[in-house]
Amino acid sequence: MRQIRIGYGIDSHRIESRKIVSVLYRQEPKPLMLAGVLVSVELSPIAHSDGDVVLHAVANAIFSAAGKRDIGHYFPDSDMRWHNADSRAMVGEALKIVRKDGWKPVNVAVAIIAKQPRLDTHVDNMVGSLSGILGFKSKVDRVGITVTSGEGLGEAGAGECIEAHATALLRR
Repeated sequence: MRQIRIGYGIDSHRIESRKIVSVLYRQEPKPLMLAGVLVSVELSPIAHSDGDVVLHAVANAIFSAAGKRDIGHYFPDSDMRWHNADSRAMVGEALKIVRKDGWKPVNVAVAIIAKQPRLDTHVDNMVGSLSGILGFKSKVDRVGITVTSGEGLGEAGAGECIEAHATALLRR
């Protein structure tokens, strides 16, 4: 008998201009990556890793569906191995962990809330990138990504952060 499970994940990171990150946070600014795609060099996430909220939310959704702990458990910000790490590696590790229990992803859906930068022109590239990261041969129908500006509501809608919500369907 095949089992299926749905998991939910969420992640958010504050974003600032490159100049503010250097001065205020005393960090080297990072390019803003979403789903493994460069979306801005002017805005930088404040994060231990590369700050890719889409991939963090997807990893959390994968872990959730398999009944595992969250990414903070597997990739803690106290572990320097994950400092400035490429979040594609985190999703790869998440997949390895759940595959040990016989789980594999069927599809993933992501909703991104961000006032800035405008993301509509990046959606197709993000879908293709995330499909590849998850190992899906079909790049069209197994990953869905929607974007919204947040209409000025909350931190994401005010442009202070980027937020991603993800669901993952796994089967064993």
